[in-house]
Amino acid sequence: MGVVSEQFSDLQFDFIWDTASATISYFGEAQSGTPTSAAAWRLRRLDTTSGIVLRYAEGDSHFKHIWDNRASLTY
Repeated sequence: MGVVSEQFSDLQFDFIWDTASATISYFGEAQSGTPTSAAAWRLRRLDTTSGIVLRYAEGDSHFKHIWDNRASLTY
């Protein structure tokens, strides 16, 4: 798992990723300092099982998901 911080305008964001398997990776972003247990993350899953598929958690790009729950969400 990795973490990167980046400044956009007046906001500081943390980007986090997890390579769960050879074909599944998760990516999340939230305001800097947001706990991974807070419902304030925008999550995506990259699935390369049969091509390249990148989808948002629950089908939306809102900052409302919990990073710690990434594997159990629908993408």
